[in-house]
Amino acid sequence: MTSRLETDPLDLFDLHNYEMDLDPEKNMFNFQKPPCNYYSEEEFNSKVDLQNFFSLVHFNCRSLYANINKINDYLAAFKSKFSVIAFSETWLNMEKGDDLGINGYRLFHTDRPEKRGGGVALYVDYKYNCEMVENMSVAIDDLLESVAIEIQLETNRSVIIFCVYRAQGSKIEEFQKKLSELIDILPPQKSLMLCGDFNMDFMNPQDCITIKEFVNEMYCKHVFPVITRPTRVTSTGATLLDNIFLNEIQNITQNGILLSDLSDHLPIFIVCQLKPLVKTPKDKTPKFIRMRTQREINLFRQDLVNFDWDSVCVTDVNEAYEIFVKNYVNLYNKNCPFKLKKTSTFVNKPWITPGLQKACRKKNKMYGNFVKYRTKTLEVKYKTYKNRLTTIMRRAEKDYYKNKLEKNKHNNKGIWKTLKEVSNRHSQDKRIPEYFVHEGKVINDQTQIANEFNSFFVNVGTNIVKHRENLIHTESASLQQNTKKILNSIYIDEITEQDILTIVRKSKNKTSTDCDGIDMIIVKQTIDCILRPLLYIFNLSFRTGIFPKKMKVAKIIPIFKQNDEHVFTNYRPVSVLSQFSKIIEKWFIQKLDVFLEKNSLLFEYQYGFRSNRSTSTALIHLTEEILAAIDKKQFVVSLFLDLQKAFDTVNHSILLSKLGNYGIRGIVYKWLDSYLNNRQQYVQINHSKSKYETVFSGIPQGSVIGPKLFILFINDIHEISKKLNFLLFADDTTVYRSGENLESVITSMEKELVVLQRWFDANKLVLNWEKTKCMIFGTRNYGENRYIKIDGTVINNVSEVKFLGVILDNKLSWKLHIDYISKKISKNIGILYKVKRILDKDALHILYCSLIAPYLLYCNEVWGKACKCYSNRLILQQKKVMRIINHTGPRQHTHELFVKSNILKFSDLVQLNTAVTMWKIKNRLVPDHICCKFKLITDDKNRRKGDFYLPYVRTSLRQRGFVFTGIKVWNSLITEIKKSSTISQLKRLYKKEFFENYKLF
Repeated sequence: MTSRLETDPLDLFDLHNYEMDLDPEKNMFNFQKPPCNYYSEEEFNSKVDLQNFFSLVHFNCRSLYANINKINDYLAAFKSKFSVIAFSETWLNMEKGDDLGINGYRLFHTDRPEKRGGGVALYVDYKYNCEMVENMSVAIDDLLESVAIEIQLETNRSVIIFCVYRAQGSKIEEFQKKLSELIDILPPQKSLMLCGDFNMDFMNPQDCITIKEFVNEMYCKHVFPVITRPTRVTSTGATLLDNIFLNEIQNITQNGILLSDLSDHLPIFIVCQLKPLVKTPKDKTPKFIRMRTQREINLFRQDLVNFDWDSVCVTDVNEAYEIFVKNYVNLYNKNCPFKLKKTSTFVNKPWITPGLQKACRKKNKMYGNFVKYRTKTLEVKYKTYKNRLTTIMRRAEKDYYKNKLEKNKHNNKGIWKTLKEVSNRHSQDKRIPEYFVHEGKVINDQTQIANEFNSFFVNVGTNIVKHRENLIHTESASLQQNTKKILNSIYIDEITEQDILTIVRKSKNKTSTDCDGIDMIIVKQTIDCILRPLLYIFNLSFRTGIFPKKMKVAKIIPIFKQNDEHVFTNYRPVSVLSQFSKIIEKWFIQKLDVFLEKNSLLFEYQYGFRSNRSTSTALIHLTEEILAAIDKKQFVVSLFLDLQKAFDTVNHSILLSKLGNYGIRGIVYKWLDSYLNNRQQYVQINHSKSKYETVFSGIPQGSVIGPKLFILFINDIHEISKKLNFLLFADDTTVYRSGENLESVITSMEKELVVLQRWFDANKLVLNWEKTKCMIFGTRNYGENRYIKIDGTVINNVSEVKFLGVILDNKLSWKLHIDYISKKISKNIGILYKVKRILDKDALHILYCSLIAPYLLYCNEVWGKACKCYSNRLILQQKKVMRIINHTGPRQHTHELFVKSNILKFSDLVQLNTAVTMWKIKNRLVPDHICCKFKLITDDKNRRKGDFYLPYVRTSLRQRGFVFTGIKVWNSLITEIKKSSTISQLKRLYKKEFFENYKLF
C-alpha cells in the first residue's frame, strides 16, 4: 500500500470525462513539476542552490517574539540566505513588531488587532526594491490575517509575495471567499507567490468537500499548490496544513519541506527562476580590517625598538613630527596590514562550539528519523536528546554573555552592543544618504557631498557671527578688554618619559582612528617603544612655541541629528584629532590648571571642567540660592541662556588677548597662537574624503584644551553686571536675580540683559533668545503672562527646563525629572525583562549597574528627597528590577532580594550620595562658597562634635533642599562612618551598616 507521506494529494481531485484536445494539462501545463522532498540542513546545503535563484521559505513559528533567536540560529546554518522569509502565527503586536529584526532583512507584518495569536510577517532582503501592498494586507477577526509585498523584477514586471494565516475554527467557505477577493485585486500579469498556514488538511481533500472546493477555486484563479507532503507530523498522524501556491508554476526549480523542530509545523520552501531588480549598493568598496593579533603587535613593537629614531632629531618641529609619523605609520602598515573583511548575513553564535554543532546535527537526524517512521520509541529518544542539548546550549549562551558583560561593565558602548546582540536588535544603517539637497540642487556625488559638509562645518560659526554683525554697537568694542590683567606668567617645564607613560596609560581605549589611521589602543600598546622620539618632539614644541602642523589636522565625521536626513544643516560634526596631539595637550592642560587655580583666575561660580566641581555642586548652588530666596518670601527669576554654536564662534584674536591678560605670555602664548591658527580639517564619508579647509574661528572640538580655552574666553562675563547672579558650566550659562517685588526684579533684569547682550556682541558670541528659557520661582501666586523682553524678542516664562541633565520645575518639586527618568528606566526594565531568560543573575546585576543605577544615582542628592508621592514610582521600579535579577515572581517580597543582590534601596542610594557630598564639604573638597553654608560643631565639650548645626528654615520646601537634608543625613551617621579617611572607605562602611540593618527586618 502506498504511504500517505509519499502520495501527491492533488492527484485525488476529480477529473471528469473530457476531450483530450481540451485538456489544460496537455496544452498549457505540460512541464515537469519538481518533486516535493524533505531536507535536513546538510541535504539542503548540498542539493539546493539559493545563491543564483529567488527563494521563499515559510515558517509557522507560534510566537515570533519567543522563537526569533532560535530562528536566527537555524538560518545561520544555511550557506546562503533566502530572498524572502515568511511567518504565520507570529503572535505580535505593534509594540513588539519593530523589535524583531533579522539582519539584512526588512520587516513587514500584519498583527491580530484584538485577540491573542495569529498574525503574519514577511522579511525581505534589503537588496530588493519592494513596498507593502496595503489593500492586500488585512486583519479580519476570527477569519484571517494577511500581508503582501511587491518586488520589482528586471523585466519591468513585479512579483507579489502574499502570506496568509487562516484563523483556526473559521469557516473555510468564508476564508475562500475573502482570499479570492484579495487575489482578484491583482492584475492578471502579476506573478504571485501565496504562502501560509491554511489550517486545512490538503492530504485528504476528498474527505472534506470544502477543502476540495477551496483548491478548485485556487485552480480557477490560475494558482497552484506545490507542497504535496505533510507539514505537521506527530506520532499519531500527519497533515498538510502549510502550502505555497503560485500562478507561474513553470518558474520553479526546487521546492520541499525542511526537517526542523522550531515548532510543530515544518518549514516549507520554493526556489524559482525569477530575477528581482537589485538595489545598487551604497558602498561598493570592499571593507578591510587591520590584522592586529598579539603576534603582529609584537612584531610591530620589535620594529619600533630597532628603528633608528635619530632622524627625528632636527630643529624644525614640523619636520621632526612628520618624520616620526611617517615611519610609525609605515611600520604599523608593514606589521599590521589590512585584509579583506569577509561578510556574511548569518553568523554562527560564538558559544556554539564545533561539538555543539555536531550535537545539533545529530538531533536533527534523530528528528528526521522520527518524521519518517513516526514511532513512539523514536519520538521519546529524540525528545530526550533534544532536552539535554537545549539545557547545555542555554548554559553555554548564559556563560558567554556573562563573560562579555563582565568584560564591558565599564564600557557603555560595549554594554549596548552586547544587549543588542542578546535581544536580537540589529543596528540601523547609519550611513550618509546617497543624495543631498542644497540650494535647490540635488547632490549625489559622494566627494561633492563631503566637500559641502566640510564647507558647512568650517563656516557655520563665521556665518552666525556675520548675521549678527549689523546689530553690534560700535561702543561695545571696549568690553572686549574687560579682562583684568595679572602680573604672574605661566611657565611650562619639560615633559618627561614618565609623564608621557602616565598620560597614555590613563587614556581610554578608543577605537576611532585619526587622519593617520592610528587609534589610542595601538598607541597604548606601543608607547614604551616610542618614548624617545615623542619626548624630543614634545619638548621641542614647547621650546620653540610651535605646535606641529600635522597635529592640527582633524578628521570630521558627520552625525545625523534629526529632521530631514538630506539636508546638511541637520548634521553635527564629530572631530577626531591626532592621537599624539592628545598626549601633549593633556600635559599642557595639567600645567594650565595648576596655574589658574594657584592664581585664582577662574570665576568662582564656573563649575565646568574644574577639580572639586561637578554638575552636582552646580545644581546644589543654584537650588539652594532659589530655596533661600523662597524661604525669605522672595521671587527668583532665572534665565537659562542658549548660545548658538558657542565653541564654533570663538574669535581667536579676542581669545588670545584675554589669555595674555591672564598671564599666558611669552613662549606659551606663542604656542597657543600656533595651536589655534591655521588648523585644517576634512570630512570623511565612507571611503570619500573632502578637500582640506582651513578653520578661521572656533575652538577645536574633541580637543583636550578646547573646553578650558572656552571657559577662559567667557570668564569675565560676570564682571559686566553687579546686579545679576551668574552660574556657569562651560557654555551652559544661567543668570538670575531675586527680590520681593516680581515686577521690580523683571524690570531690573531687562535693563541688565541689555548690557549682557552688548558683552556677547563685543565678544562675537551669539545668543539665541528664542531658545533661551525664563523661569520664575516662588511660592506666591504671580499671575499669568509674565515675561521678559530683550532685543525685540519676548522670552516666555516656562514651567520646566532641562539644566545639566536634570529637569527643573518652577516649584522645585522634581516631579517632572522623576517622570523623565522613570520613563527611561521603564524602557530599560523592558530590556532586562526580555533578556532575563538568557542571562543569569550576575549578568543581570551588571546590566542593572549600567542601565538602571545611573538614572537613580545622577545628582540624586539634589532631587532625591522629593515628595514620596513622586519618588515612590522609582522605588516600585527598582523592586521590579530586583525580581527580574533574581528570576522571581511579580509578588515576591523584595527586601531579602536587595540583601542577596547586594544592592541598596533607592532611599539609601540618596542617603549615600548625600553622605559622600557632606564628607567632601567637611573635608573642604567642594568650593568654599558651598562649604560656608555649613557650620561644623568643633567644641570638644559638645558630645555632638563632628556634626553640623541644623539651620532654621521656614518652609517645608527648604527642608527638602540639600543643606537641610544633608546635615540631617550626616548627623545621623555612626561615628565610624563620619571618621572615614577616604570616600571609598565611607561607601564601604555605609553599605556594611545598611546591609546589616536590612538583615534585621
